[in-house]
Amino acid sequence: MNSKKVSIIVPTYNRSGDIKKAVESLMEIDYPDYEIIVVDDASKDNTSEVLKKFGNKIRLIVRKKNGGPAAARNDGIRAAKGRFIAFTDSDCTVSRNWIKTLVKFLNTFKLPDNVAGVCGTIYPPKDANFLMKLIYFMPQMDGNTMLAEKKNKPFQVNNISCNNAVWRADVIKKMRSFDESFFKNFRAVPEDSELCYRTLKSGYKFYMYPGAETYHHFRPTLKEFLKQSYRAGRGGGVVLLKHKDWFGWQTPLIFGFIPVLFYPAAWPFVALFGIYISSPILTRPNMDIFEKITLFLAAIPLWILKSTANVIGFWEGLFEAVTKRLEK
Repeated sequence: MNSKKVSIIVPTYNRSGDIKKAVESLMEIDYPDYEIIVVDDASKDNTSEVLKKFGNKIRLIVRKKNGGPAAARNDGIRAAKGRFIAFTDSDCTVSRNWIKTLVKFLNTFKLPDNVAGVCGTIYPPKDANFLMKLIYFMPQMDGNTMLAEKKNKPFQVNNISCNNAVWRADVIKKMRSFDESFFKNFRAVPEDSELCYRTLKSGYKFYMYPGAETYHHFRPTLKEFLKQSYRAGRGGGVVLLKHKDWFGWQTPLIFGFIPVLFYPAAWPFVALFGIYISSPILTRPNMDIFEKITLFLAAIPLWILKSTANVIGFWEGLFEAVTKRLEK
């Protein structure tokens, strides 16, 4: 295994419109030794044809059967030759210093041996629509990026997202990579968070390094965002049976959130909590006051809708997981 080489793994499925831009940004990275491994998870569109045009500039793996992001990433891990394994998504582009910044942190900082990986910050692109800006500028959507802006230095985190992360290859292989059963059995995709949680339980740590940026080019509508929130909650419900302490202190809040919405007397408290968690928007740098106030006011009802979708998905996922386990 090359001591400096980085293997960048990109899973993709039916993303022919995005994957070209994603790969082109990876080819512009300022780092001396890396490989790009793209795993086409049996796309039904012309994703593979788009990727084949890059020739030997990338390593293309085409799966015969759709197995979900975990299976695609695991195929990439098995093919990887680097000491470090980086992940990003096919609807993301990366900054030129992305890999250099994160690998330098892992190589040169006096970190303990139990550091498993590091992530950078995730932002919407410059041409993002209002909803996308709102999603990424709400602390409850991406709290790590908000903390990174505030701290402006590396700090420990409990989760690193697979659209911007570098893992030590030896650790991720020791943890037996991503669990493919969630997608196979439930069509749920909590695999990156579950792997992080499993790694933390084994005594490892994760860090975030401000400045290593990726840009998420997803263009959500409100309907798509709520579906995504529902799927995230459902994935959490499925995972709960494997890690019963998954939600920790948040569990009572999740269990009780929907009933609270049916009591008008509780609505002011729900709104106040929404105001509290959205208030960091008002202190964000490089934004005019009108945009801050607009995002702040829109964040409160969006948080309520998102949380409701999360809880509905959570209960359905938990019910399905319990039912299938009982059937066995």
